[in-house]
Amino acid sequence: MRTPEQKSKKTLNEEMIILDLEMAIKKEQFRKTRNKTPEFRDDY
Repeated sequence: MRTPEQKSKKTLNEEMIILDLEMAIKKEQFRKTRNKTPEFRDDY
C-alpha cells in the first residue's frame, strides 16, 4: 500500500516521462519536416 505522497510522486514522475516523450516526438517530426526541402538539380 502506497502513501498519498508516494502516489503523487509516482504520478508526477509519469507525467514528466510523458512530457519528455511528447517533446522527443515533436523534435523528431520537426527534424523530418526540415529535411524535406527540395533538392536542387542541375539537369533542367
